[in-house]
Amino acid sequence: MYGISAGGSTAELFTVSLGTGAATSVGLVMIGGQGFGGTTALEFGGDGVLYALPNTNSAIAGHLLALDPLTAAAADLGDTTIGGLVALTTPEPSSLVLLCVAGVLLRARGVPPD
Repeated sequence: MYGISAGGSTAELFTVSLGTGAATSVGLVMIGGQGFGGTTALEFGGDGVLYALPNTNSAIAGHLLALDPLTAAAADLGDTTIGGLVALTTPEPSSLVLLCVAGVLLRARGVPPD
């Protein structure tokens, strides 16, 4: 299992033992060697990619990040245009990433709304 720090000046990715609950640091989450602040969400997508969202007070709030679970390196996948985006979830089984803003569920990745 993975966990990520929410606060501070730079997010940190952790592995978490399901047997003991002990957390071990993978590393600081950085984009091109630069920190961006904390994060609010962490989720594996149906495509196997580990995704994260920056804190809403970050300069890149609303961007979707892809994380390398072995190194904690992040890639900025772009702006979702939803500055208040705070949660991610993936339905099982599926390859869709669903985005949640203040309790409103939005579909993403090319799925038209109902």
